[in-house]
Amino acid sequence: MTEKVDELDHANSDLHNLFDSTQIATVFLDRHLVIRSFTPAIATVYNLIPSDQGRPLTDIVSHLQYTGLREDVAYVLQSLEPMERRIDRTTAQCTTSCESCRIGSPTARSAACS
Repeated sequence: MTEKVDELDHANSDLHNLFDSTQIATVFLDRHLVIRSFTPAIATVYNLIPSDQGRPLTDIVSHLQYTGLREDVAYVLQSLEPMERRIDRTTAQCTTSCESCRIGSPTARSAACS
């Protein structure tokens, strides 16, 4: 049992290090758009702080003009097909993409949007 816990701890640490080192703005959401985790680079898009985990993304101020996020995430989670959109930011235009994340089952349980 201790060996499995150590393996899980190492895997979790590796993922945290990957999130912290990437320059890709990514937020991981559940089916209800509740924030599960995010990379530090997401601060260029949303005003997120660590205590925002567990809050709906729709409650957070965004620098995007993107009213279809809820529908796009629902579509991605249902269809399991990635989606990409060109959207406007308050300062420039950018591309966003959403992909489903399947964890331990063939159905999607969360979405990663970057």
